[in-house]
Amino acid sequence: MIYIGYQSTLADDVVTMAQTMGDLNTMLNGLTRVSQQVGLRTNMSKTKIMSNVHVPLQPVIVESTALDIVDEYVYLRHTIQLGRSNFKKKVTRRMQLSA
Repeated sequence: MIYIGYQSTLADDVVTMAQTMGDLNTMLNGLTRVSQQVGLRTNMSKTKIMSNVHVPLQPVIVESTALDIVDEYVYLRHTIQLGRSNFKKKVTRRMQLSA
């Protein structure tokens, strides 16, 4: 979702998928470049890489920053994990949010 206000612009919660880490690297660098052309920037500290077992891991570098490779992340308030049940973490997280 993109909000354009007087002097503020915000795009949030974007997921990019690719078949290879090389393709992902190309896509993220392109997205970052095009975003900058319209006044948006990518927060590299919040940008994470997650892969299933079928994709060999290799560094993804965007704007001279090597992105973190993680086993799980929170997207739209849901913990995402590949190939594992995340019900326990999901329930625990929801309980913490309601407290």
